[in-house]
Amino acid sequence: MSEKSIESEIAELMYVDPARALALHKEVVKQEIRGEYQQHQGKEKFWHDFYRQYPELKADHDEVFQVLVQHQEELWPMSPADAAVELASRAKHHIKYKEQHRAAERGRSVYVGGPDDPDGSQQFAAPRIGGGAFGAPVQNKSLGDLIKERNAARSQGQGRFNDKRATETRRENPVQYLRPSIPRR
Repeated sequence: MSEKSIESEIAELMYVDPARALALHKEVVKQEIRGEYQQHQGKEKFWHDFYRQYPELKADHDEVFQVLVQHQEELWPMSPADAAVELASRAKHHIKYKEQHRAAERGRSVYVGGPDDPDGSQQFAAPRIGGGAFGAPVQNKSLGDLIKERNAARSQGQGRFNDKRATETRRENPVQYLRPSIPRR
């Protein structure tokens, strides 16, 4: 029976035989739940078997799932075993391509020198403490020197801020520093 005919039969039975209508409705609900459960178990079995066969792809599940979604129309008609082989092949290709793309991006993101400037003659860098404006030549400094400069600038700026705020607070409410703090209600 189709879903429409079952629904219409249940609707008619509600007036004629409510007990039978409820029993029929109960069976329909059971069938739906069993179907969803079997579908869930099938998915779990597929992924379990897939990662047992291709354990190297388990860490990249998001990438594998993305490939599955992109190619589901081609993979759907295949048997689960064939679809797993094809999915693994496409996922490996996708991950390899993405890693190569990331490596190329890392090569282009070097501040000083880089693939377009192998001898380091241009020496352009992003703005930083102690350096010039963006695009201006800067000195080659070690990472440790840059961290020390940043920490020194932070401590000077923070110290000046704290001193200024402390004196302003004392001027605003000098009594607060003379008596112990009393919790307000």
